[in-house]
This record gives sequence, structure tokens and C-alpha cells, in this order.
Amino acid sequence: LTAHPLGGACLSEDPDQGVVDHLGRVFDCKKGGVHKGLYVADGSVIPSYLIANPLLTISAVSERIADGFVNDPGNQDLVEGDCI
Repeated sequence: LTAHPLGGACLSEDPDQGVVDHLGRVFDCKKGGVHKGLYVADGSVIPSYLIANPLLTISAVSERIADGFVNDPGNQDLVEGDCI
């Protein structure tokens, strides 16, 4: 058992296998690609249980997603605006 809920918005290479890509961007199944500005950065992106406490794994994945968000040129209007 774990106190950290995992799964639900799993990382995947394509929308047929999961909800988000490797940068936490949510797939847009209708138009293809990803939804602009819609990210998931928590334990729900981890596809299944981990043997050890997942705290550090969840933290590392979340930091990677946040770094990708901030450094993506397509998000500069979100980063510099009132959203953050």
C-alpha cells in the first residue's frame, strides 16, 4: 500500500496508451498534438506502483515537467502573464 495515489493520467508516447507526454503535456485526442498550457505534474503520471516510497520519483518528475514548462518558448505568454 502507498499513501501516494499513482496512475490516472499516465505518461505515454501516444494518446492511445496514456494521458500526458514525457513533459506532462496533456494529449489533445481530437486535434492531435497537446493542449497548450495544460500540464499534469503529480503522482498521477506514474503508470503503476513503485517498490519504494514514490516521493522522490514524483518530485523529480514534477520538477522535470515544471522546468520544461518554464523553458518552452510556446509558454512565454503564460510564464510572463498573470497565470503564475
